[in-house]
Amino acid sequence: DTYVSLIKAIRTLAYPKHPSTIQSERSGYSIYIPNSIPAAVPIFIMRPLRGELEHATQNIVNRIRAAGDKYVYWLDTSGWLDPNSSSESETSTQDFYLDGNVKPPRWRLTERGNQRTAIFLHMHVCRYLARDGEKCPFLPSEVYEGKVFDPAERDFERYVDGEKERRLRELFWGEDPTKG
Repeated sequence: DTYVSLIKAIRTLAYPKHPSTIQSERSGYSIYIPNSIPAAVPIFIMRPLRGELEHATQNIVNRIRAAGDKYVYWLDTSGWLDPNSSSESETSTQDFYLDGNVKPPRWRLTERGNQRTAIFLHMHVCRYLARDGEKCPFLPSEVYEGKVFDPAERDFERYVDGEKERRLRELFWGEDPTKG
């Protein structure tokens, strides 16, 4: 509940006005948007880089989205870094090191880990930070917002997949599953 409250507080305090309200005020018009509509400014909740609390962060995003805020996204960071770093190995080839200078000792990102995280994170946030989102070649908005479900499209995709399988079987094994 604390994390859910934090996200709601960020949404309320950081974005007190809906972005379309701000845009209309700049152009000299005023429109009314109820406060119950969340701002369309995305908030990304990342899976912890070493995987701790993965399910907790994912559940937080699910709860917030179920409550109506569709602009909160969970970034799956699994595979971005190698969490199996040991404090004894060479730091230039690992993503984490164990910082013994703090109590209790904590895992920290190495320079390599920071660079790799920045590269992967850039793919997700570039569209929202760049002045010209078209210059960001990564990840179209459907990755987060999803596509509208179309049953006819799903049926067509199933048909195409079935045809591919039928033709491959016929090509490689000389069998036609529709005749057998």
